[in-house]
Amino acid sequence: MPEPYPRVITHEKQADCPALAPYVLVNIVTVSIIAIPCIHVQIHMYETDPKHGVHSEDSINATFRVNASVMKKLRAESEKRQTSLNAYINQVLLQHVEWDLFESRIGMMPFPKPVLANIFASLSTEEIKMLATGIGKNTAIEMSIFVQGRFNVETFISWIETRMKNSGCEVVYHTGGDDGARKTIVIKHDLGKNWSLYMKTMIESALEEVLGKVSNSFISDSLVSLEYKI
Repeated sequence: MPEPYPRVITHEKQADCPALAPYVLVNIVTVSIIAIPCIHVQIHMYETDPKHGVHSEDSINATFRVNASVMKKLRAESEKRQTSLNAYINQVLLQHVEWDLFESRIGMMPFPKPVLANIFASLSTEEIKMLATGIGKNTAIEMSIFVQGRFNVETFISWIETRMKNSGCEVVYHTGGDDGARKTIVIKHDLGKNWSLYMKTMIESALEEVLGKVSNSFISDSLVSLEYKI
């Protein structure tokens, strides 16, 4: 006897649905009422994974239809990263709204790291500093304003962090001092010391426009660290 509809779906289930067979219906609720006999996948979606302290009021309910092969790849990637499917999908969506939407519109383009490292290795210290304090700083500020809507310390550092993470670099952000006013951003990369010098000089030059002198900095072949006070 055919199963009555609507019915409550609380697990992944596939039924006959020739028209929608290539798709997965992603239902983003805890318990959902489904009235379509096709492929169903139930997912709880949060801004970040609830295991990391995000509560239900930080989430929304929505329903998406996703290509089954895409879902298979998302699931495989989340398992490889040892994170939940919910958390990984939110990471993908966050990257899209913070970076992918703007990348081409602000003039960014993918560039092979070895080529970029070789170009910077051929520049003199003076050339790097001129590039960083001139077009490098101005372009970074303009991009920050375009994406964030305004230019201040928080929005600029947020832009730098997003840009570096989406360029394959690791970024760590520290807050210190009794009043939490001392901030440190650390960028780990593999582009050589000249790239470190460029990033340090460019960020310092931009922050000086709103803060004055950056209090402390450090560079190496693969690391940039800048400390400043708000």
